[in-house]
Amino acid sequence: MLKRVLLSLGLLAIAGTIAVGATRALLDDSASLTANSFSTGTPDLQIARDDTDWLDTVTGFTDTLLPTQSKDYYVWLKNNSDNGMTMSIAGQATNVVVNDGVTADDVSVSFTPVDGTGTPTGATFGPASLTGWSGGFAFTSPTYDLTAGASQRYKMTVTMGNVGDSGDVTFDMVFTGTQVTP
Repeated sequence: MLKRVLLSLGLLAIAGTIAVGATRALLDDSASLTANSFSTGTPDLQIARDDTDWLDTVTGFTDTLLPTQSKDYYVWLKNNSDNGMTMSIAGQATNVVVNDGVTADDVSVSFTPVDGTGTPTGATFGPASLTGWSGGFAFTSPTYDLTAGASQRYKMTVTMGNVGDSGDVTFDMVFTGTQVTP
């Protein structure tokens, strides 16, 4: 008799489990959204001496500056990304080498946004010495954020301080485009 009671309880337990499982199956459902993919975009800042030959690196100028003399050079920066990314621009003097009595503080550099004819279109960034530029200098106004495909011409003015000795100065100016948060 005990065997029959245990068998009956076992069968009830199995039937209950099946009933709960079947009921649960009737109440569950799912849907899937598959193959999701996106890209964060790729910044692509390029530079040119004119508005045609866009590269990652261009050779700058070679010239003679006498004490207290300034010279202007023009460069273009372009946001070459094609994904709608807007970039803010910053410049930094790197690989600064000075010789024979001229220091990095004797040379100042500024950048002014200009149109194609050289007419200023906004505020000048700098002037700052090469020492100042070595820490980086943001072109902070939102006006100078570059949208995808846009370019901006800059007049770079280099000025030699009132030095008493002759010397040599070389430096690289590295520009960084950083995505602006929409």
